[in-house]
Amino acid sequence: MAFYQKYRPKRFSDLIGENHIKDTLKEAILRNRLSHAYLLSGPRGTGKTSTARLLAKAFNCLEIDKSRKEKKEISEPCNRCRSCKEIEEGKAIDLIEIDAASHTKVDEIREVIDKAKFAPASSLKKIYIIDEVHMLSISSFNALLKTLEEPPEHSVFILATTEAQKLPATIISRTQRFDFQRIGLADIVKNLKKIVQSENIEIDDDALEIIALNAEGAHRDAISLLEQVSSISKKLTKEEVLRILGFSDYRNIVDYVGAIFDTNPEEGLKIAHRLYQSGDDMLLFSRQVTEILRKTLLFNVTSSLAFEDTAENMETIKILSKKADSQRIIELIDIFIRIEKDIQSASNSILPIEMATIESCLAGTKNNVPEPEKNDKSVKNLTVISQNNESEAKEVKIPNVEKDDGKKVINANQVSVEIWKKIIDNIKLRNSTLAALLRDTEPIEQQGNKIILGVKFPFHKDKISEPKNIQIIEEVTGELSGLKCSVHCQLIKKKRNSNGAGDDKELLEAAEEIFK
Repeated sequence: MAFYQKYRPKRFSDLIGENHIKDTLKEAILRNRLSHAYLLSGPRGTGKTSTARLLAKAFNCLEIDKSRKEKKEISEPCNRCRSCKEIEEGKAIDLIEIDAASHTKVDEIREVIDKAKFAPASSLKKIYIIDEVHMLSISSFNALLKTLEEPPEHSVFILATTEAQKLPATIISRTQRFDFQRIGLADIVKNLKKIVQSENIEIDDDALEIIALNAEGAHRDAISLLEQVSSISKKLTKEEVLRILGFSDYRNIVDYVGAIFDTNPEEGLKIAHRLYQSGDDMLLFSRQVTEILRKTLLFNVTSSLAFEDTAENMETIKILSKKADSQRIIELIDIFIRIEKDIQSASNSILPIEMATIESCLAGTKNNVPEPEKNDKSVKNLTVISQNNESEAKEVKIPNVEKDDGKKVINANQVSVEIWKKIIDNIKLRNSTLAALLRDTEPIEQQGNKIILGVKFPFHKDKISEPKNIQIIEEVTGELSGLKCSVHCQLIKKKRNSNGAGDDKELLEAAEEIFK
């Protein structure tokens, strides 16, 4: 028997969370003020069906019926009488459970409802539990509505749904509605501990917290996840649970997000590749990244922990929140939500992650480059934040600014090696192949607002001169200098070594860098 069936609540007091619901129902049972129709609404796995069956027990429990005659106060089904046992064992003929998802035809619903007018065979009440009731057709709802308006005295309808907003208002208005909420982390962990103790499973508390977190408030899902991991071994650590469920270690996700916040694509790619090679699911990885970004954003906006997590994870979120502002985090969340479909359809699931990593860091680089002053003709200083350490900064000189027909231009002869290297480094964030092609180029001449790049090899010249590549070079140069320019390529001669192999060696090195 599956764990979620084996450990299904047998009394209202066994329900996890939902105190407002179980206390209200127990009081109604005690005072004999039960209704003919109920609507149980809320997320999956939060106890709706279990509550419906407990209600069915309460309506038909012989001990509860006897207590009313003897004026005793009993609000829980006894689980000992014939009726309670039949319901527990699935043998109660007067308990009819319908899955609306597979009974959407009006004729099927009418057949069921027509039988509601007949008295129960052996129980006090005939109970109808209709699960996922929002799946019924309009015609089926109309047939159900007629019965709810004039219900037979011996029949009770309990409707359960995850999407109450899809129900007609006429149906909702004729029921007592109870809204279920996601179960808290502490309550789920507490109940899982009872189950592992009963099943003689040895498992770390950290591992139980991971299971509870990934259930996202659905108690039934948490129990199913526990059963899944315990089927592998009866002794489980946090690392084993992560491996079995296919999740990446939280520390790796944090380090990856930290690399993006630091605009360090190389480090981010290293982490992603390492996890991919070790067999981690890239879709789950992306969703874990999105979740950390979400929690960091919430903390940034509210300055409080408006979510549930372990104490250790919460401290990590606090640290991450200091590295990026809310606007940038929103941009990153948008990127990682967008790539989910790409991961599912890509032949190589790491590719969308690679693209998202570079795009995320590129966005951070743009945000970190300050605007230059516009009206100063003198040599400017541009502060560039180091990609490896956000606390380090260095001053570099941008080219002289001159006037040419009212436009700012770059004096290419004064572009230092350091500046050109910085331009190539930034191009690498957009297109690593192009950056490799530019490795052995240099600005050699300026003609008005035109920069002439000296290129050693015809192959390099042809590739660099492609419109899409020229556009990237011009954009990055403009972003770093605030100047408008156009870029053109020109072949230059390179002195050969005495053995005549100079150019061939450099060409080989460049090719290796491009295709490695």
